[in-house]
Amino acid sequence: CAILNNGSMMCWGTGHYSNTGGQTPSYADLPPGRTAVEVSMGVSQYCVLLDNNSVACWGRYWPAGSPPDSYDSYAIGWDMPSPSIVSTLPANAVSVTVADGFNENSHTCAIMENGSVYCWGSNKNGQLGLGFRCVENNSESPIGNECYAMAFVGLNGDRNLTTHIGNASQMILPAGRTAVGMYLHSRHSLIVLDN
Repeated sequence: CAILNNGSMMCWGTGHYSNTGGQTPSYADLPPGRTAVEVSMGVSQYCVLLDNNSVACWGRYWPAGSPPDSYDSYAIGWDMPSPSIVSTLPANAVSVTVADGFNENSHTCAIMENGSVYCWGSNKNGQLGLGFRCVENNSESPIGNECYAMAFVGLNGDRNLTTHIGNASQMILPAGRTAVGMYLHSRHSLIVLDN
């Protein structure tokens, strides 16, 4: 995708994994009244920072973060062709980065105006920096955590594979430090600090 001078965004690609457009560039459907400031493209998830400091994402495996209301509705949000606002993220983001992971191995982080970092998505390896991993049956995460399973009822999905964080959650940075940049891999996150 490319952001144009007027804040609109054009995308092109294979059309697989809900990436916007085909071989010929076409305008992306941004949320009404919003313009694009920055865009980050993963393998199967994509996010755009908007002019009001909110973030909208599209692609596969719930790129906007929030899990479905019930296991029976897991097909909703599985494949999002247009950018959807990350509703659990504070509306003061200054940068967004999508990991290069594929489908269920992807996560996203945003740097906020105060230098804090919020992340959502796969936390199988602790890559969200929350102090715990999301593993089977929530065996390593604290009571009350928000890990959920990427299970599909009717497709033999395993509800015990609680590997994801649906809500944008604040990363634990070293004491007194803020983030100025980041790089996300499918299994880890690298944060550039202010010192």
